[in-house]
Amino acid sequence: MTRATTRELGLLREAAINAGIETQFSPTEAIQGLSSLATAGQTAEQATRTLVPVLDLAAGSLGQLGVASAAEAVVGTLNAYGMTADQAAGVTDRLLRITQLTNFQTRDFEAGLAKAAATGAVFNQGL
Repeated sequence: MTRATTRELGLLREAAINAGIETQFSPTEAIQGLSSLATAGQTAEQATRTLVPVLDLAAGSLGQLGVASAAEAVVGTLNAYGMTADQAAGVTDRLLRITQLTNFQTRDFEAGLAKAAATGAVFNQGL
């Protein structure tokens, strides 16, 4: 985020404030989420679209995932399956549904999805 333009900083600020309103997380926690998304390689614009789904995953994990881990899981899944930031909400919905239907724990997403994505790519399968 240190290379963000004035316009991008404004978008990030607005995203953090809105996320603080829309989710159970504070704007400060939302900023931590944006930082995690930037660390994971997302641009400022991608991060603003991915932030709320990441916070939703962290909230839906019932304490198993922090915001940083949720960001890694969502961005890792997006990257592994060649998806865009606009598809982050769908990824979050699927990940949370997996935990409801199976014994799969949200904290296991990163390792499990990395393996599944590699196998899925061989067989041209999506998420």
